Amino acid sequence: MAGWAQGRSWITPALIQERGNVAFDFLFPNVIDFYDPNFLTRSGDGIVGERLRDGYAFSSAIALDDPGRMTAFDLAATERDELFNTRVSGYRAWAQAMQKLIPTPRGAARIDLTRMILDSGAETTAEAVDYLLARFLRMPASADVREALVEFLDAELGTPDIARARTYLEDPLRMVAHLIMSTPEYQID
Repeated sequence: MAGWAQGRSWITPALIQERGNVAFDFLFPNVIDFYDPNFLTRSGDGIVGERLRDGYAFSSAIALDDPGRMTAFDLAATERDELFNTRVSGYRAWAQAMQKLIPTPRGAARIDLTRMILDSGAETTAEAVDYLLARFLRMPASADVREALVEFLDAELGTPDIARARTYLEDPLRMVAHLIMSTPEYQID
C-alpha cells in the first residue's frame, strides 16, 4: 500500500513558489483584481453557466468556442450522455459548491506588525528584523539572509530608526515577513 513520501521529498521549486505566493496574497491581497468565486465568468465552467442562463441549448452551451459554430469535437461531445460531459459536470460542481460557500470579504491580514515591533522595544531595523526572524522561524537564518533583510528594510524605510518610520512601517514590515516566509528555513519548519 503506497502513501505519502517521507522526509523533504514534497519540496519542489513549484511548491516553494506557490507557498510564497500564498504568503504574499495573505499579506497583500489584491482587492481590485479579486473575483468572487460565486461569479464564474473567468473559467470554462463560468462560460457554460453563462450560456445556459442566456438560454442556449445544452449542446451549444458546452461548445469550446463559438456556440453558433459547432466543431467536430463539439458535435461528438453532444452525442455523449450529458452527465459524463466534463464541461457541464464542472459547471454543476461549481454551481453546487458556490451555493454552499459564504463569500469572504477581501482585506489584508488582520495582523499589526507595526504594533508588534513597537511593543517588542525594537529601535532599529536590525532589531525589528531579529524580532520577525525569531517570530517566524524555528531555526536561525543565515547571517547573509539576516543582513539582506536588514538592508531591504533600511532601503524601504529610508532610515534604520524605527521611531522615525513608525507612521509608514506596516507595508515594509509585511514585505520583510513575506521575504522571511520565502526563505528555505521557513519552508523546512
